[in-house]
Amino acid sequence: MTKDNPAYTFSMQVNYGKYLEFAAATGFKPKPEEDNPVVPPTFLATAEAWLPPGTWPAGEILGFDLKRSLHGEQEFIFHKPIRVGDRLTGRIWLESTFSKTGSRGGEMRFSIWITDFEDEDGNSVAQSKMTVLETGSEK
Repeated sequence: MTKDNPAYTFSMQVNYGKYLEFAAATGFKPKPEEDNPVVPPTFLATAEAWLPPGTWPAGEILGFDLKRSLHGEQEFIFHKPIRVGDRLTGRIWLESTFSKTGSRGGEMRFSIWITDFEDEDGNSVAQSKMTVLETGSEK
């Protein structure tokens, strides 16, 4: 799976209800007078909720054990603001994998996942880069 052959493709509607739920969960203060407000930068972290239930690329594709896996970090690059009302297409692909020895022994595996987001016209609006790691197995 590559950028041109993604592991998963999904659509997400940035609706006002999800925007308000996100605001309540994160303490973000929405401006009620705005018709189609710009969503907070971290709103795209909710994109995984638009995948089919039980979908987890690191486990399904790389065999990571969910009980030993962690969300290591995530960054976002925006090419334009994302607003309530936007309909986005996300394409998830695996950028790289690597491993190293953990401080308590055992091999730690890392995977870097990219999600490219496009608007309805096919224009790139954002990109997410997420690191998933699996800790070494218990001895």
